Amino acid sequence: MFKKYYIESKIRFTIFILTLVLIILMSVSAMFHNVYADGKGAVTNTYYAVTVESGDTLWSIALKYSDGKTDIRKFIYEITNLNNLDSAEILIGQQLLIPA
Repeated sequence: MFKKYYIESKIRFTIFILTLVLIILMSVSAMFHNVYADGKGAVTNTYYAVTVESGDTLWSIALKYSDGKTDIRKFIYEITNLNNLDSAEILIGQQLLIPA
């Protein structure tokens, strides 16, 4: 009923299996690379350039430019990281980048 196959050369069989595994791994890798590259290319970062005026605080600036969906504390954290601020202290005339 079933035909039996015998391995005549273990070296040739090993090379065949390794080649087959390599082709499968390369195919899977190419599929994931294309998916990752497509998703990454669609992301663009835009920022507002804001000049600090008298009476401005990070809180007031964040309230003004926030979309209302994000937690204001998280938005302030993003602003401080984006502008490399060590504290919440900002100066009049200072330029800040605000995530859009």
